[in-house]
Amino acid sequence: MTISSTTEQLVEDVAVVYFGTIGAVTMRGIEIDDADERGDTSQVVLAGRLGSALRILNPDLPHGTIEEIARTLSHPPHPTLIQNNRWFHGLLTDGVPVEYRDAKAGETRGSRVRLVDFDNPAANDLLVVRQLTVAGPSGKLIRPDLTVFLNGLPIAVIELKDPADTQADLGMAIDQLERYMQTAPDLFVPNLALVVSDGLLTRVGSITSGRSRFMPWRPLDDEGGGAPTLEALIRGLFAPQALVDYLRGCVVFEEDARGGIGKKIAGYHQFRALRKARESVLAHLKPEGNGRGGVIWHTQGSGKSLTMLMLAGSLIREPRMANPTVVMSPTATIWTISSSTPSPPVASSCTRIQCRPRAAST
Repeated sequence: MTISSTTEQLVEDVAVVYFGTIGAVTMRGIEIDDADERGDTSQVVLAGRLGSALRILNPDLPHGTIEEIARTLSHPPHPTLIQNNRWFHGLLTDGVPVEYRDAKAGETRGSRVRLVDFDNPAANDLLVVRQLTVAGPSGKLIRPDLTVFLNGLPIAVIELKDPADTQADLGMAIDQLERYMQTAPDLFVPNLALVVSDGLLTRVGSITSGRSRFMPWRPLDDEGGGAPTLEALIRGLFAPQALVDYLRGCVVFEEDARGGIGKKIAGYHQFRALRKARESVLAHLKPEGNGRGGVIWHTQGSGKSLTMLMLAGSLIREPRMANPTVVMSPTATIWTISSSTPSPPVASSCTRIQCRPRAAST
């Protein structure tokens, strides 16, 4: 969109400063196009950055395979945005399946091509573009305030509003994002999160979230009382380690009986609980620890089942857990992460976590 006030311009300027503190590079949309980082305004993937990241992350792949993957990522296969978003999220987290000819071995090999460096998050290319012009299939243009790219892929769109303008609230920003998705859906195929903010208030949602499901994002390093500012969001979600952690562990797709797909992403309280619980679990692993990971207390409607699902996935991926067994009681919210028999059920308002890596087979 076109900046409508000096205050809104200031919010954007301040956001750029915060992104700089976490190591992100910032450019203007016109600079991206002047540098020929994309062929035209209809292209949403920055091919040069993507190709560079692919070669660094997958040094053994032939050049032709790298180019084929880049073409695949630029041509989503499904008819709807949410289908393509689910497809793309799987590629971001699990890699792109490929077969290629190994010239040295003289044989065909199968592999998964990594798009994101989860082992060394700071090595990823994090770029924030201001006022990037994107053309939709109809030729109509959109211009989001901030577009966040990870290794050349647009994983977040941020729409800003003037906090002094009572006629332009965050609800209007959410509606504007919805119009952007309808006008230029390709920009949102790789999308992880949508953000709206006036600098003082900040809300986060997914591409299927209605107004009521855009949730405030508060600081992760306090006890929940901090204000949901834009700074809290940038430091808490887009810092490299937090971003890859959230990308891999805090997204769930649900499909109903009619085939409708919904995308759910963690709220700040769920992300905070996941990270603190995982830290506690790893700190108390036997034999050095007592095996008691701790207790997570939930309030009604806080999304405890989703929190536990995300926590379980995060622990299963943790190498130190050695492929644990995760057991859930259907009558109470108790999860036991262990190789032994689960503990007795406890009250549904809390989740008790007991942890022990699976014993190695002899």
